[in-house]
Amino acid sequence: MVHISNGLPGQDTEPSIVSSGGELHVAWSHDDAVTPGNADVHHVVMDASGDWGDVTEELGNGLDRNEKKVKLVDWNGTPALVWQSDGINLRGQVYSDVMLMLHEDGNWGPPLLVSPPGKDTGNVV
Repeated sequence: MVHISNGLPGQDTEPSIVSSGGELHVAWSHDDAVTPGNADVHHVVMDASGDWGDVTEELGNGLDRNEKKVKLVDWNGTPALVWQSDGINLRGQVYSDVMLMLHEDGNWGPPLLVSPPGKDTGNVV
């Protein structure tokens, strides 16, 4: 057994795994014990030789968002990460956005808004 998360206090949930381009990608939602309800996305890669890289922390849509329902897929040889990003609007209501990131040249691109902004409520992914 290999422990691949970084061991930070809090909850690591909703793992997702995909094989792409000879690498194994794993992503999950990490809810920090200090600021519960503001989960972010963590990611780690195992290369073709079986070595694990460093965990990439705090992927997502910002520190004041709750990132959950993390899914990894292979899109034509490019790892893609999709998740539900919950925020609170000016009226204090929770809303959800669907976000997407692509992993190219060893780095994650910027988060892209897939759903109409701030109009969805509840679980959308």
